[in-house]
Amino acid sequence: MIDPQRRRVIAGLGAACASALLPSFARAATWPGHAVTFIVPFPAGGPVDTTARFTAQPLGHLWSVPTVVDNRSGAGGIVGAQFAAKAEPDGYNFFFASIHHAVLPSLRGDLTYDITRDFVPVGMAAVFPIVLVVNPSLPVNSVSELIAYAKANPGKLSFSSSGTGGGTHLAGELFNAMAGVKIQHIPYRGSAPAMQDLLGGQVQVMFADGPSAVPHLKTGKVRALGVG
Repeated sequence: MIDPQRRRVIAGLGAACASALLPSFARAATWPGHAVTFIVPFPAGGPVDTTARFTAQPLGHLWSVPTVVDNRSGAGGIVGAQFAAKAEPDGYNFFFASIHHAVLPSLRGDLTYDITRDFVPVGMAAVFPIVLVVNPSLPVNSVSELIAYAKANPGKLSFSSSGTGGGTHLAGELFNAMAGVKIQHIPYRGSAPAMQDLLGGQVQVMFADGPSAVPHLKTGKVRALGVG
């Protein structure tokens, strides 16, 4: 068994990781002796980034050391995970995982890290609902109208996601399968850029995480059809 003091720690987000808090660092009288880094595998402005910043700031005050959020986005969370897996396993590098990292091993055989071997779960940070939203220019006001429109206009609709294998992608594919439609998937580097293209009309549909959807729902920039 690997000594937990020599393994990297992972702050779980979504359904990927949930575990009891490991007490090893609390026993180390000298920890933390300097800044602690929170590695985020998605761009700034998305739900994982927001959760990390919301978590890092109070922890910095509690620990009386600086906390740094380091965004390492790309490849649906793979770039950040690879970076975190190679980070020094000294207890100063925390990684915010998402549902992507639970699903990716089933989709990719070329991962250079093992999510269960190279990380130690610390705990659940947040759980978000999935909100089905559309650009207001799309002439639909309900899920049934979206299904009817997609069937009447095959190949004309696309949905954005935070990346292949994530919750916002899988929700869209599940919708396609259950509704018998084909809305084309367009993956992005995170929820923030995926939402920006929905707002701009480059895509028409998004199965968005709650934090990404709510601000734009309040201003009427997107229309909600349902919550999952």
